[in-house]
Amino acid sequence: MPKYETDDTTNDEVYVIQMDGSMNWGVDKEGNQRYAKKENGDEYYPANGEFACDHSGSPQYARTRDGKVIFPLDAERNESYLKDDGETHVIYMGDVLLDRYAKTKNGEEIYPIQVINPTLFKEIILNEKYAKTALQEAKYPLDEYGNEYTFEIPADIAEKAKDYFPLGYPITNDCWVIIPEVNGKKSFLTNCFPKCKLPTLQNLLENLGNYCKVYEYFRSFSFPPYRINETFSRKPVTCVATFQGLKGVFAHKLDGTFGLVYSFPEYIKEKWEGGIHKIHKGISLGDGIVFSAEKLSNGTVVLLDVYQVRGFPTVQWNREIVLINFLQHLSLPEGYETQTYCHRVEDLPMTRYETDGYIIHNTKTDKIVKVKHTHSLDVVYMDVFFWLPGKEKPGSYRRFKALEKGLQNGHVYEVPVKNGNVLRERKDRFIGNTWKQIENILEKQSWQGPTIHEVVKVIKTTKRKCKSKAT
Repeated sequence: MPKYETDDTTNDEVYVIQMDGSMNWGVDKEGNQRYAKKENGDEYYPANGEFACDHSGSPQYARTRDGKVIFPLDAERNESYLKDDGETHVIYMGDVLLDRYAKTKNGEEIYPIQVINPTLFKEIILNEKYAKTALQEAKYPLDEYGNEYTFEIPADIAEKAKDYFPLGYPITNDCWVIIPEVNGKKSFLTNCFPKCKLPTLQNLLENLGNYCKVYEYFRSFSFPPYRINETFSRKPVTCVATFQGLKGVFAHKLDGTFGLVYSFPEYIKEKWEGGIHKIHKGISLGDGIVFSAEKLSNGTVVLLDVYQVRGFPTVQWNREIVLINFLQHLSLPEGYETQTYCHRVEDLPMTRYETDGYIIHNTKTDKIVKVKHTHSLDVVYMDVFFWLPGKEKPGSYRRFKALEKGLQNGHVYEVPVKNGNVLRERKDRFIGNTWKQIENILEKQSWQGPTIHEVVKVIKTTKRKCKSKAT
Protein backbone atom coordinates (compact mmCIF):
# COMPACT_ATOMS: atom_id res chain seq x y z
CA MET A 1 0.00 0.00 0.00
CA PRO A 2 1.67 3.28 -1.16
CA LYS A 3 2.70 5.60 1.67
CA TYR A 4 4.22 9.07 1.89
CA GLU A 5 7.75 9.85 2.89
CA THR A 6 8.28 12.11 5.90
CA ASP A 7 10.28 15.33 5.94
CA ASP A 8 12.91 14.97 8.69
CA THR A 9 12.80 18.71 9.45
CA THR A 10 9.04 19.30 9.73
CA ASN A 11 7.79 15.75 10.28
CA ASP A 12 5.20 16.47 7.58
CA GLU A 13 4.41 13.84 5.00
CA VAL A 14 5.48 15.06 1.57
CA TYR A 15 4.07 14.63 -1.92
CA VAL A 16 6.14 13.11 -4.72
CA ILE A 17 5.59 14.03 -8.36
CA GLN A 18 6.43 11.21 -10.77
CA MET A 19 8.47 11.60 -13.97
CA ASP A 20 5.31 11.86 -16.11
CA GLY A 21 4.03 14.74 -13.95
CA SER A 22 1.36 12.72 -12.15
CA MET A 23 0.93 12.56 -8.38
CA ASN A 24 2.22 9.55 -6.47
CA TRP A 25 -0.77 9.29 -4.12
CA GLY A 26 -0.79 7.52 -0.80
CA VAL A 27 -3.64 5.03 -0.36
CA ASP A 28 -5.70 4.09 2.72
CA LYS A 29 -6.75 0.58 3.70
CA GLU A 30 -9.98 0.83 1.64
CA GLY A 31 -8.02 1.61 -1.51
CA ASN A 32 -8.91 5.32 -1.64
CA GLN A 33 -6.31 7.95 -2.42
CA ARG A 34 -5.48 10.03 0.62
CA TYR A 35 -3.82 13.37 1.24
CA ALA A 36 -0.47 13.80 2.95
CA LYS A 37 -0.61 14.86 6.60
CA LYS A 38 1.17 17.57 8.54
CA GLU A 39 2.83 16.86 11.84
CA ASN A 40 -0.36 17.85 13.71
CA GLY A 41 -2.41 15.25 11.80
CA ASP A 42 -4.26 17.67 9.47
CA GLU A 43 -4.25 16.72 5.79
CA TYR A 44 -3.17 19.27 3.20
CA TYR A 45 -3.59 19.70 -0.56
CA PRO A 46 -0.68 19.29 -3.00
CA ALA A 47 0.62 22.46 -4.61
CA ASN A 48 -0.06 21.24 -8.18
CA GLY A 49 -3.85 21.56 -7.75
CA GLU A 50 -4.70 17.85 -7.95
CA PHE A 51 -7.29 16.31 -5.63
CA ALA A 52 -7.44 12.86 -4.12
CA CYS A 53 -10.28 10.56 -5.27
CA ASP A 54 -12.00 7.57 -3.73
CA HIS A 55 -12.03 4.18 -5.45
CA SER A 56 -15.04 5.26 -7.57
CA GLY A 57 -13.22 8.35 -8.88
CA SER A 58 -15.08 10.98 -6.83
CA PRO A 59 -12.89 13.87 -5.60
CA GLN A 60 -12.42 14.04 -1.82
CA TYR A 61 -11.80 16.88 0.62
CA ALA A 62 -8.84 17.03 2.93
CA ARG A 63 -9.69 16.67 6.64
CA THR A 64 -8.43 17.90 9.96
CA ARG A 65 -7.16 15.34 12.47
CA ASP A 66 -10.64 15.23 14.03
CA GLY A 67 -12.41 14.68 10.68
CA LYS A 68 -13.63 18.20 9.82
CA VAL A 69 -13.52 19.47 6.25
CA ILE A 70 -10.59 21.51 4.92
CA PHE A 71 -11.64 23.41 1.77
CA PRO A 72 -9.04 24.16 -0.94
CA LEU A 73 -8.13 27.85 -1.34
CA ASP A 74 -8.21 29.77 -4.61
CA ALA A 75 -5.64 32.36 -5.72
CA GLU A 76 -7.37 35.05 -3.61
CA ARG A 77 -7.36 32.84 -0.47
CA ASN A 78 -11.11 32.16 -0.63
CA GLU A 79 -12.32 28.67 0.24
CA SER A 80 -13.85 26.75 -2.66
CA TYR A 81 -15.80 23.56 -3.26
CA LEU A 82 -14.55 20.56 -5.20
CA LYS A 83 -16.44 19.74 -8.41
CA ASP A 84 -17.60 16.43 -9.87
CA ASP A 85 -17.46 15.52 -13.56
CA GLY A 86 -20.64 17.52 -14.22
CA GLU A 87 -19.26 20.68 -12.52
CA THR A 88 -21.64 20.25 -9.55
CA HIS A 89 -20.03 21.07 -6.21
CA VAL A 90 -19.18 18.10 -4.01
CA ILE A 91 -21.11 18.37 -0.70
CA TYR A 92 -20.26 15.01 0.89
CA MET A 93 -17.18 13.64 2.61
CA GLY A 94 -17.70 9.93 2.07
CA ASP A 95 -21.35 9.45 3.07
CA VAL A 96 -21.45 12.45 5.42
CA LEU A 97 -22.84 15.85 4.40
CA LEU A 98 -20.43 18.77 4.78
CA ASP A 99 -20.78 20.29 8.25
CA ARG A 100 -20.33 23.89 7.08
CA TYR A 101 -20.29 26.20 4.06
CA ALA A 102 -17.11 27.32 2.32
CA LYS A 103 -16.19 30.94 3.12
CA THR A 104 -14.59 33.87 1.36
CA LYS A 105 -11.51 35.47 2.92
CA ASN A 106 -13.90 38.09 4.35
CA GLY A 107 -15.96 35.45 6.14
CA GLU A 108 -19.01 35.37 3.83
CA GLU A 109 -20.42 31.86 3.45
CA ILE A 110 -20.92 30.47 -0.05
CA TYR A 111 -23.76 28.19 -1.12
CA PRO A 112 -22.60 25.10 -3.08
CA ILE A 113 -23.86 24.84 -6.66
CA GLN A 114 -25.84 22.02 -8.25
CA VAL A 115 -25.61 22.16 -12.06
CA ILE A 116 -28.98 21.41 -13.70
CA ASN A 117 -27.79 21.79 -17.30
CA PRO A 118 -25.02 23.80 -19.04
CA THR A 119 -26.90 27.10 -18.51
CA LEU A 120 -28.82 26.52 -15.26
CA PHE A 121 -27.61 25.89 -11.73
CA LYS A 122 -29.08 26.01 -8.24
CA GLU A 123 -27.62 26.99 -4.87
CA ILE A 124 -27.97 24.26 -2.23
CA ILE A 125 -28.80 24.61 1.48
CA LEU A 126 -26.66 22.57 3.88
CA ASN A 127 -27.91 21.16 7.18
CA GLU A 128 -31.08 23.31 7.10
CA LYS A 129 -29.08 26.43 7.86
CA TYR A 130 -28.90 29.53 5.69
CA ALA A 131 -25.49 30.75 4.60
CA LYS A 132 -24.46 34.04 6.18
CA THR A 133 -22.91 37.22 4.87
CA ALA A 134 -19.67 38.67 6.19
CA LEU A 135 -21.85 40.62 8.66
CA GLN A 136 -23.32 37.33 9.92
CA GLU A 137 -26.73 38.04 8.38
CA ALA A 138 -28.63 35.19 6.74
CA LYS A 139 -29.05 35.18 2.97
CA TYR A 140 -31.48 33.14 0.88
CA PRO A 141 -30.17 30.76 -1.81
CA LEU A 142 -31.24 31.07 -5.47
CA ASP A 143 -32.94 28.33 -7.47
CA GLU A 144 -32.12 27.50 -11.10
CA TYR A 145 -34.28 30.43 -12.32
CA GLY A 146 -32.74 33.03 -10.04
CA ASN A 147 -35.61 33.03 -7.50
CA GLU A 148 -34.87 33.09 -3.79
CA TYR A 149 -36.12 30.04 -1.93
CA THR A 150 -36.29 28.85 1.68
CA PHE A 151 -36.29 25.66 3.75
CA GLU A 152 -39.13 23.24 3.34
CA ILE A 153 -41.89 24.74 5.47
CA PRO A 154 -43.38 22.63 8.28
CA ALA A 155 -47.10 22.55 9.07
CA ASP A 156 -46.68 24.76 12.14
CA ILE A 157 -44.35 27.71 11.77
CA ALA A 158 -46.10 30.06 14.17
CA GLU A 159 -43.17 30.12 16.61
CA LYS A 160 -40.45 29.50 14.03
CA ALA A 161 -41.21 32.03 11.29
CA LYS A 162 -38.10 34.03 12.14
CA ASP A 163 -35.94 30.91 11.63
CA TYR A 164 -37.50 30.01 8.28
CA PHE A 165 -37.87 33.58 6.95
CA PRO A 166 -35.09 35.69 8.54
CA LEU A 167 -35.23 38.11 5.59
CA GLY A 168 -39.01 38.17 5.26
CA TYR A 169 -40.60 37.00 2.04
CA PRO A 170 -38.27 35.52 -0.59
CA ILE A 171 -38.14 37.44 -3.90
CA THR A 172 -38.37 36.05 -7.45
CA ASN A 173 -36.03 37.13 -10.24
CA ASP A 174 -38.75 39.31 -11.79
CA CYS A 175 -39.45 41.23 -8.59
CA TRP A 176 -42.40 39.33 -7.09
CA VAL A 177 -42.64 38.18 -3.48
CA ILE A 178 -43.24 34.50 -2.75
CA ILE A 179 -46.01 33.94 -0.18
CA PRO A 180 -45.39 30.60 1.59
CA GLU A 181 -48.05 27.90 1.52
CA VAL A 182 -48.80 25.78 4.58
CA ASN A 183 -51.24 22.89 4.14
CA GLY A 184 -52.22 24.29 0.74
CA LYS A 185 -53.09 27.78 2.05
CA LYS A 186 -51.25 31.10 1.76
CA SER A 187 -49.52 31.93 5.04
CA PHE A 188 -48.94 35.64 5.66
CA LEU A 189 -46.06 36.30 8.01
CA THR A 190 -46.86 38.41 11.05
CA ASN A 191 -43.92 37.86 13.38
CA CYS A 192 -40.88 38.27 11.15
CA PHE A 193 -39.22 41.18 9.40
CA PRO A 194 -40.58 42.83 7.34
CA LYS A 195 -43.89 42.60 9.20
CA CYS A 196 -46.97 42.28 7.02
CA LYS A 197 -50.22 43.79 8.24
CA LEU A 198 -51.82 44.14 4.83
CA PRO A 199 -55.08 42.23 4.38
CA THR A 200 -54.57 41.06 0.80
CA LEU A 201 -51.76 39.80 -1.42
CA GLN A 202 -52.53 42.47 -4.01
CA ASN A 203 -52.06 45.27 -1.48
CA LEU A 204 -48.84 43.68 -0.31
CA LEU A 205 -47.38 43.60 -3.82
CA GLU A 206 -48.43 47.18 -4.53
CA ASN A 207 -46.80 48.31 -1.30
CA LEU A 208 -43.48 46.76 -2.34
CA GLY A 209 -43.33 49.04 -5.37
CA ASN A 210 -41.59 48.45 -8.68
CA TYR A 211 -38.05 47.87 -7.52
CA CYS A 212 -38.05 45.32 -4.67
CA LYS A 213 -34.69 43.56 -4.82
CA VAL A 214 -34.02 43.65 -8.54
CA TYR A 215 -30.82 45.65 -8.00
CA GLU A 216 -29.45 42.92 -5.72
CA TYR A 217 -28.61 40.94 -8.86
CA PHE A 218 -26.45 43.78 -10.21
CA ARG A 219 -24.51 44.64 -7.07
CA SER A 220 -20.79 43.98 -7.30
CA PHE A 221 -19.75 41.10 -5.05
CA SER A 222 -17.42 38.20 -5.69
CA PHE A 223 -19.55 35.24 -4.67
CA PRO A 224 -21.41 32.99 -5.24
CA PRO A 225 -19.31 31.79 -8.18
CA TYR A 226 -20.90 32.08 -11.59
CA ARG A 227 -20.26 30.92 -15.12
CA ILE A 228 -20.86 33.25 -18.06
CA ASN A 229 -22.22 31.78 -21.28
CA GLU A 230 -20.23 33.40 -24.13
CA THR A 231 -22.10 31.65 -26.96
CA PHE A 232 -25.14 33.94 -27.06
CA SER A 233 -26.71 34.99 -30.33
CA ARG A 234 -28.73 38.19 -30.65
CA LYS A 235 -32.43 38.16 -29.92
CA PRO A 236 -34.49 37.97 -33.14
CA VAL A 237 -35.83 41.28 -34.45
CA THR A 238 -38.93 41.34 -36.68
CA CYS A 239 -39.25 44.14 -39.24
CA VAL A 240 -42.66 45.85 -39.56
CA ALA A 241 -43.92 48.87 -41.50
CA THR A 242 -46.15 50.65 -38.93
CA PHE A 243 -46.59 51.16 -35.20
CA GLN A 244 -50.11 49.74 -35.30
CA GLY A 245 -50.82 47.27 -32.49
CA LEU A 246 -47.30 47.46 -31.02
CA LYS A 247 -46.90 47.45 -27.24
CA GLY A 248 -43.82 47.93 -25.10
CA VAL A 249 -41.08 50.53 -24.74
CA PHE A 250 -39.71 52.53 -27.69
CA ALA A 251 -36.19 53.51 -28.70
CA HIS A 252 -34.29 54.80 -31.71
CA LYS A 253 -32.89 52.05 -33.96
CA LEU A 254 -29.21 52.93 -33.88
CA ASP A 255 -27.25 52.28 -37.05
CA GLY A 256 -24.09 50.47 -35.99
CA THR A 257 -22.53 47.04 -35.51
CA PHE A 258 -24.31 44.65 -33.16
CA GLY A 259 -22.32 42.84 -30.49
CA LEU A 260 -22.24 41.46 -26.96
CA VAL A 261 -20.38 43.05 -24.04
CA TYR A 262 -19.22 40.77 -21.20
CA SER A 263 -18.44 42.63 -17.99
CA PHE A 264 -16.18 41.07 -15.35
CA PRO A 265 -14.99 42.67 -12.08
CA GLU A 266 -11.74 43.99 -13.56
CA TYR A 267 -12.20 44.03 -17.34
CA ILE A 268 -14.72 44.18 -20.20
CA LYS A 269 -14.77 41.84 -23.21
CA GLU A 270 -16.51 42.90 -26.45
CA LYS A 271 -17.52 40.56 -29.27
CA TRP A 272 -18.81 42.26 -32.43
CA GLU A 273 -20.36 40.93 -35.62
CA GLY A 274 -17.65 40.18 -38.12
CA GLY A 275 -15.48 38.36 -35.58
CA ILE A 276 -13.90 41.42 -33.94
CA HIS A 277 -13.08 40.89 -30.25
CA LYS A 278 -11.69 43.47 -27.83
CA ILE A 279 -10.72 43.39 -24.14
CA HIS A 280 -10.55 46.56 -22.02
CA LYS A 281 -8.66 46.04 -18.76
CA GLY A 282 -9.10 48.15 -15.65
CA ILE A 283 -12.76 49.05 -16.26
CA SER A 284 -16.03 47.27 -15.48
CA LEU A 285 -19.79 47.54 -15.99
CA GLY A 286 -20.53 45.09 -13.17
CA ASP A 287 -19.65 41.64 -11.95
CA GLY A 288 -20.72 38.94 -14.43
CA ILE A 289 -23.16 40.88 -16.63
CA VAL A 290 -23.74 40.24 -20.35
CA PHE A 291 -25.11 43.18 -22.37
CA SER A 292 -26.29 43.40 -25.95
CA ALA A 293 -24.86 46.51 -27.58
CA GLU A 294 -24.45 48.56 -30.74
CA LYS A 295 -21.06 49.99 -31.72
CA LEU A 296 -21.38 53.25 -33.64
CA SER A 297 -19.12 54.63 -36.34
CA ASN A 298 -17.34 56.96 -33.88
CA GLY A 299 -16.46 54.03 -31.60
CA THR A 300 -19.12 54.72 -28.96
CA VAL A 301 -20.67 51.57 -27.45
CA VAL A 302 -24.38 51.86 -26.65
CA LEU A 303 -25.72 49.19 -24.25
CA LEU A 304 -29.16 47.96 -25.38
CA ASP A 305 -30.24 45.19 -23.01
CA VAL A 306 -29.08 42.75 -20.31
CA TYR A 307 -28.92 39.11 -21.48
CA GLN A 308 -27.44 37.43 -18.42
CA VAL A 309 -26.39 38.24 -14.84
CA ARG A 310 -23.91 35.91 -13.09
CA GLY A 311 -25.03 32.91 -15.09
CA PHE A 312 -28.78 33.61 -14.88
CA PRO A 313 -30.56 34.37 -18.19
CA THR A 314 -32.73 37.46 -17.77
CA VAL A 315 -35.38 36.43 -20.30
CA GLN A 316 -38.02 35.94 -17.57
CA TRP A 317 -37.15 39.09 -15.63
CA ASN A 318 -39.21 42.26 -15.58
CA ARG A 319 -37.94 43.78 -18.81
CA GLU A 320 -39.21 47.27 -18.07
CA ILE A 321 -37.16 47.49 -14.87
CA VAL A 322 -34.06 46.31 -16.72
CA LEU A 323 -34.47 48.53 -19.79
CA ILE A 324 -35.73 51.73 -18.18
CA ASN A 325 -34.56 51.66 -14.56
CA PHE A 326 -31.34 49.66 -14.44
CA LEU A 327 -29.72 50.81 -17.70
CA GLN A 328 -30.45 54.47 -17.00
CA HIS A 329 -28.79 54.34 -13.56
CA LEU A 330 -25.72 52.36 -14.61
CA SER A 331 -22.32 53.90 -13.86
CA LEU A 332 -20.56 54.04 -17.23
CA PRO A 333 -16.85 54.14 -18.16
CA GLU A 334 -15.74 56.55 -20.86
CA GLY A 335 -16.87 55.45 -24.34
CA TYR A 336 -20.03 53.68 -23.13
CA GLU A 337 -23.61 54.92 -23.19
CA THR A 338 -27.02 53.29 -22.70
CA GLN A 339 -30.02 53.13 -24.98
CA THR A 340 -32.88 55.47 -24.02
CA TYR A 341 -36.31 53.82 -23.82
CA CYS A 342 -39.68 55.60 -23.46
CA HIS A 343 -43.27 54.42 -23.17
CA ARG A 344 -44.30 56.49 -26.22
CA VAL A 345 -42.39 57.12 -29.41
CA GLU A 346 -43.21 60.84 -29.27
CA ASP A 347 -41.45 61.07 -25.88
CA LEU A 348 -38.10 59.95 -27.31
CA PRO A 349 -35.44 62.67 -27.10
CA MET A 350 -33.47 63.73 -30.15
CA THR A 351 -30.32 61.69 -30.75
CA ARG A 352 -27.04 62.85 -32.26
CA TYR A 353 -26.34 59.41 -33.69
CA GLU A 354 -27.33 57.84 -37.01
CA THR A 355 -30.64 55.99 -36.85
CA ASP A 356 -32.67 53.98 -39.33
CA GLY A 357 -36.06 53.61 -37.64
CA TYR A 358 -37.38 52.63 -34.23
CA ILE A 359 -37.15 49.64 -31.92
CA ILE A 360 -40.16 48.45 -29.90
CA HIS A 361 -39.35 46.01 -27.08
CA ASN A 362 -42.40 44.20 -25.68
CA THR A 363 -41.66 44.04 -21.94
CA LYS A 364 -44.19 41.24 -21.38
CA THR A 365 -43.09 38.80 -24.10
CA ASP A 366 -39.47 40.01 -24.61
CA LYS A 367 -40.12 40.15 -28.37
CA ILE A 368 -38.46 42.91 -30.38
CA VAL A 369 -39.65 44.58 -33.59
CA LYS A 370 -38.27 47.44 -35.64
CA VAL A 371 -40.27 49.96 -37.64
CA LYS A 372 -38.67 51.26 -40.82
CA HIS A 373 -40.47 53.34 -43.42
CA THR A 374 -37.66 53.04 -45.96
CA HIS A 375 -36.08 49.61 -46.17
CA SER A 376 -32.65 48.68 -47.47
CA LEU A 377 -30.42 45.64 -47.98
CA ASP A 378 -26.79 45.06 -47.02
CA VAL A 379 -25.20 43.26 -49.98
CA VAL A 380 -21.70 42.25 -51.06
CA TYR A 381 -20.21 43.70 -54.28
CA MET A 382 -18.15 41.52 -56.63
CA ASP A 383 -17.33 42.06 -60.33
CA VAL A 384 -20.09 44.51 -61.38
CA PHE A 385 -22.81 42.69 -59.39
CA PHE A 386 -24.30 42.80 -55.93
CA TRP A 387 -24.63 39.27 -54.57
CA LEU A 388 -27.37 37.88 -52.34
CA PRO A 389 -27.43 34.41 -50.76
CA GLY A 390 -29.77 31.80 -52.24
CA LYS A 391 -32.17 29.74 -50.20
CA GLU A 392 -32.92 26.57 -52.11
CA LYS A 393 -29.60 24.72 -52.32
CA PRO A 394 -25.87 25.14 -51.76
CA GLY A 395 -24.16 27.03 -54.58
CA SER A 396 -27.26 29.00 -55.54
CA TYR A 397 -27.10 32.80 -55.41
CA ARG A 398 -29.08 35.86 -56.43
CA ARG A 399 -27.51 38.95 -57.93
CA PHE A 400 -28.35 42.27 -59.55
CA LYS A 401 -26.20 44.67 -61.52
CA ALA A 402 -24.66 47.61 -59.67
CA LEU A 403 -25.68 51.03 -60.98
CA GLU A 404 -22.47 52.70 -59.80
CA LYS A 405 -18.85 52.30 -60.85
CA GLY A 406 -15.68 52.32 -58.78
CA LEU A 407 -17.00 49.97 -56.07
CA GLN A 408 -14.59 47.61 -54.31
CA ASN A 409 -14.80 43.85 -54.58
CA GLY A 410 -15.70 42.07 -51.36
CA HIS A 411 -17.03 45.20 -49.64
CA VAL A 412 -20.55 45.51 -48.20
CA TYR A 413 -22.87 48.27 -49.40
CA GLU A 414 -26.31 49.41 -48.30
CA VAL A 415 -28.83 49.74 -51.13
CA PRO A 416 -32.41 51.01 -50.71
CA VAL A 417 -35.18 48.65 -51.79
CA LYS A 418 -36.91 51.46 -53.72
CA ASN A 419 -34.18 51.89 -56.38
CA GLY A 420 -31.07 49.74 -55.79
CA ASN A 421 -28.69 52.72 -55.73
CA VAL A 422 -25.80 52.66 -53.30
CA LEU A 423 -26.73 54.58 -50.18
CA ARG A 424 -23.35 54.10 -48.47
CA GLU A 425 -20.55 51.64 -47.88
CA ARG A 426 -20.98 49.60 -44.67
CA LYS A 427 -17.42 49.73 -43.36
CA ASP A 428 -18.67 48.22 -40.11
CA ARG A 429 -19.86 45.01 -41.80
CA PHE A 430 -18.06 42.08 -43.39
CA ILE A 431 -21.06 40.07 -44.60
CA GLY A 432 -24.41 40.99 -46.16
CA ASN A 433 -27.91 40.09 -45.02
CA THR A 434 -28.90 36.44 -44.76
CA TRP A 435 -31.58 35.09 -47.09
CA LYS A 436 -34.05 35.03 -44.18
CA GLN A 437 -33.37 38.70 -43.37
CA ILE A 438 -33.76 39.61 -47.04
CA GLU A 439 -37.09 37.77 -47.32
CA ASN A 440 -38.37 39.52 -44.21
CA ILE A 441 -37.39 42.94 -45.59
CA LEU A 442 -38.88 42.32 -49.05
CA GLU A 443 -42.16 41.23 -47.45
CA LYS A 444 -42.47 44.76 -46.04
CA GLN A 445 -41.46 46.61 -49.21
CA SER A 446 -41.19 45.10 -52.69
CA TRP A 447 -37.93 45.35 -54.64
CA GLN A 448 -37.92 48.21 -57.20
CA GLY A 449 -34.26 48.18 -58.23
CA PRO A 450 -32.50 46.32 -61.07
CA THR A 451 -33.77 42.83 -61.87
CA ILE A 452 -32.54 40.16 -59.48
CA HIS A 453 -31.42 36.97 -61.25
CA GLU A 454 -30.99 33.48 -59.84
CA VAL A 455 -27.54 32.03 -60.57
CA VAL A 456 -25.84 28.77 -59.72
CA LYS A 457 -22.11 28.39 -59.27
CA VAL A 458 -20.74 25.79 -61.68
CA ILE A 459 -17.37 24.15 -61.21
CA LYS A 460 -15.66 23.84 -64.57
CA THR A 461 -13.81 20.67 -65.39
CA THR A 462 -11.54 20.03 -68.40
CA LYS A 463 -10.75 16.71 -69.95
CA ARG A 464 -7.21 15.91 -70.98
CA LYS A 465 -6.96 15.06 -74.65
CA CYS A 466 -4.95 11.97 -75.41
CA LYS A 467 -2.95 11.80 -78.61
CA SER A 468 -2.89 8.44 -80.26
CA LYS A 469 0.42 7.09 -81.39
CA ALA A 470 0.91 5.74 -84.88
CA THR A 471 1.90 2.15 -84.98
